[in-house]
Amino acid sequence: MFSAFFIQAAVSPGRQRVFRWLVLSHLVAVFGCVWILSHVPRNGPLITGCVLLTAGIVEGAMVIGWRLTQIPKSQALEFLLVTPMRPGGVLIAEAIVGLSRLALVTLSGLPVLVLLVDWGYLECVDVALVLVMPFTWGAITGLCLTAWAYESATVRRWAERAMLGLTTIYLVVGLLAGEHLADWLKGLPANVGELIIESVQAFHRYNPFAVVACWMVQDPFNAWERAAAVQGVALGILGLLLGRAALRNARPLPGAALFACARSQAGQVARARGSTAVLVGRAARDAVLRTRQPVVRGRFRHQLRCLHDCRSALARVARAKCFPDI
Repeated sequence: MFSAFFIQAAVSPGRQRVFRWLVLSHLVAVFGCVWILSHVPRNGPLITGCVLLTAGIVEGAMVIGWRLTQIPKSQALEFLLVTPMRPGGVLIAEAIVGLSRLALVTLSGLPVLVLLVDWGYLECVDVALVLVMPFTWGAITGLCLTAWAYESATVRRWAERAMLGLTTIYLVVGLLAGEHLADWLKGLPANVGELIIESVQAFHRYNPFAVVACWMVQDPFNAWERAAAVQGVALGILGLLLGRAALRNARPLPGAALFACARSQAGQVARARGSTAVLVGRAARDAVLRTRQPVVRGRFRHQLRCLHDCRSALARVARAKCFPDI
């Protein structure tokens, strides 16, 4: 069943065009790193690692995040209507296809990196880092955008308020306190200040850019433990995001209510008579039409017109007795 998703991704002209564009952009970034290594020998490896990590994050958002967030409002429902997989399985299959395409984009720069190792600009272990780390965090970025898009409006609203509050506190405290912040936090009771300081220091040491900087500037054998710890946490976050997105996709969201009803009643379209409620169900029709999203309502009405036209065409075929079994 998963092979059908790979076949569809391979034959789609739009996805082929995006894939070629991403591979070309990735190669441009890699050749830019070659120029940096040849002209800035001292900080060249550090800049190269950060550039490739940033490119991987952007590519993951485009290859995985953009595709998966379009599934509930996609008008190409024919492929989804005939598959026996549930909505959560469809999202997991599409995520696997996206991860595979992201891996191909990341590996497209491997020949150039091997040449850099042969020329003495990089070490073999550096190639492993600049391939694995961008791929992992690009996948996390894409699945994070997907999970965020599938969350309810209440969760997203409160998360936005929390992030805005934390950003405001960080900027205000950083500007007002400055270097005196550590002394102020140490005055808090029950070692709360030390806990906050250690948390901030851990965040600055165990983020992907800090790991890349430590790996490229210092000895890689002294930084491999930190890199392994960050990668382990990243894989755990990756699994949680994928499971959360699949779980949310399996629930009857307003944007996917038409898909769920059409899938359950697709076999009754030829025999349907009467109003819209007969075609898609009264509860689903009311749920979609009451939504505050005009795009969802417009697409719902468009799909209803398509279903009515299909019903009329099948009825004419049955009356013409071209297919007596209908």
